[in-house]
Amino acid sequence: MTQNIQYAGEFNLDTLVIYSSNKVYLDISNLVLSIDLNENIFQSSFFGTILIGDTNNLLENMPITGQEYLDLKISTPGSTTSKDTINFSGKRKLYVNNIASRGSISSGSQVYTLDVSTIEPLRNQSTRLSKSYTETISDIVIDIFKNEFESDAELFVEKTKGVRKIIIPNSHPFTIINKLKRESKSAKYNSPHYLFFENKNGFHFRTLQDLINKPIVAKFHAGDKNLDEDKDNGGNKEDSKIMQSFRRILSFKFSNMNNWYSNIESGLLGSTLFTHDIYTKSYTKNTFDYINDFNSHDRIGSKPMYNENTLKDDFSDLKDSVIFMHPVSRVGTNITDKDAQYYKNGKAQYDNAIPEDYMLNRASKISELNSGISINMIVHGHTGISAGDMINIQLPIVGEDHDNEKVEKTTSGNYLISHLRHSFIPVTKTHEIHLRAVKDGKGG
Repeated sequence: MTQNIQYAGEFNLDTLVIYSSNKVYLDISNLVLSIDLNENIFQSSFFGTILIGDTNNLLENMPITGQEYLDLKISTPGSTTSKDTINFSGKRKLYVNNIASRGSISSGSQVYTLDVSTIEPLRNQSTRLSKSYTETISDIVIDIFKNEFESDAELFVEKTKGVRKIIIPNSHPFTIINKLKRESKSAKYNSPHYLFFENKNGFHFRTLQDLINKPIVAKFHAGDKNLDEDKDNGGNKEDSKIMQSFRRILSFKFSNMNNWYSNIESGLLGSTLFTHDIYTKSYTKNTFDYINDFNSHDRIGSKPMYNENTLKDDFSDLKDSVIFMHPVSRVGTNITDKDAQYYKNGKAQYDNAIPEDYMLNRASKISELNSGISINMIVHGHTGISAGDMINIQLPIVGEDHDNEKVEKTTSGNYLISHLRHSFIPVTKTHEIHLRAVKDGKGG
């Protein structure tokens, strides 16, 4: 990676061409003041902003009206794979959806911001589905992208359990996918923690477990120097000064360290679900307990954020903090029984939604990612890093190091990037990444 790079955060703006609605095109790479590209594992689509300094009145002469599209390609020098490049060109273009913040900076010059996205969120707003499926949920998601969106984006879809009978009533595709992700269960990890988001690499319909079991893409540390920075690394290019600069966190702060009130209110620590079966005229009660269910699925953090004894002493039981109710329709009293609404040849054919398997655990997990341990930080940019990637962060002991451990055991370790903003300044050729990294427990 470091063969041709001169400093951490350097980048190449390989392509930036705008195409107007009347087929006029122009290379605007020398007009750009900044480029920001945003990714978020809790949002369905990627979006960006491009700040233009214009002395040629392109808004009128081209013209730029908000119906344009862009070819954009940015890379870190020395990148050798497509995954290490931000490439929105060819079939996967960026579309201008708004012209904002227009203002004059001097006589004969103006600045304005182009809001951009891929085409799928725009098509989503203009598309409604009214159809039925008899498929696994993962196959439904693939069909929507391939046949309804006719999307050229790469799809990362984790296979789900169970054939479902789904009727879509005149709804936007993203609305349906976001509803179905809450009812999905992974065939590989048996997990209900599905996420649906877009990053620079494409669209992802995957569980948290599928993300956290991927290799670490980058390591970061806080402080002036890493623990091994002065050691003789035998000429290993991965431990060069530039690599160490990539690893050094420019600034950081904890955005959350555990909000006890919020975690009780959201059901993170405990909750109860009542399911009412409209077919058998019966109901069942299921409960969730944070400590007892802590290791039911793969995690980032290895230890609970709360002390079990203290929770029991102070509250005894937190299962009534939040109560959920959900209707079901089954041919019997077992939660895995078929859906009683759909028969063929006298037999129920399709798998039912099983809220007992996903609702409580998923609510706790999403709350854990949003209000658990999280860090906001700025680092030197590399175009190979995306939201949904796993990183390792080492934070040195602050103050007296009583046990000579050098790094904080509670907060150091592996994190998932939940939010990320690539920020490029072409004039200075500097690239920074502003990111939020989260974990669902201590250590890890």
